[in-house]
Amino acid sequence: MPFARLARRSLPRPAPRSAIPVLLGVSAGLLAFAVAVPAGATEHTVGTGENLTAIAARYCTSVRDLVARNGVSDPNLIHVGTRLEVDHRCAAAASGPSAAPANPPAAAVPDEAQEIESLLHLVPVFRAAAEEFTVPTDLLMALTFTESRWRADRVSRSGAVGIGQLLPDTASWLRELMGEPDLDEGEPVDNVRMSARLLRFLLDRTASSAGDRPRLALAAYFQGIGDVLRNGIDVGGDYYADVVMDRRTWFADL
Repeated sequence: MPFARLARRSLPRPAPRSAIPVLLGVSAGLLAFAVAVPAGATEHTVGTGENLTAIAARYCTSVRDLVARNGVSDPNLIHVGTRLEVDHRCAAAASGPSAAPANPPAAAVPDEAQEIESLLHLVPVFRAAAEEFTVPTDLLMALTFTESRWRADRVSRSGAVGIGQLLPDTASWLRELMGEPDLDEGEPVDNVRMSARLLRFLLDRTASSAGDRPRLALAAYFQGIGDVLRNGIDVGGDYYADVVMDRRTWFADL
């Protein structure tokens, strides 16, 4: 399988176990805005500082779809006040103001907290993808944050792309598996959905193996599923799973 050839990467440095980041400066009201997109919305008016990438993420759609629906000639130039027809795909994931965490995390790692705060518009995307493929939202968020810090423009030295750091062969295989040949791993929404589908596959493939199922799936994301099934979790995969599982607590209330 193509995903079994995932290159071994340098491991991320984990935060101390006692240092769970608070979303600094993010009030419950802002979090509610970030996750609660009105259900059934079909039109969006472009505001100051917005771009198509952020708008697409907010509604769990893609820049490609926004461009096609609205006849946008230059995706990099969109004027304040422009009204866009939007295919709102994440209504089911946005449950209103109650989606804001009642008790935000209390400790702080400022650099990571700042990064998360700046990308809260992606929360509905993770929720929708997690629901679509029946994976834990906090696990998907922790995994992808570890991979890329949710940077859609990140490309590794081995050619892994986007939020979930998908290799070209892996992305091609996922397009076939999902029956969606137009999926673009460079699009944030598409990449998150593809990453969620890969996580679902890995959870399913490791279901009959002895051991902690999420940890096995995480190690497989890092080592490759073939290596994990043949040889078990190696030192690198074990450390990677530790990092992701520690970070999972950061996203439990989002």
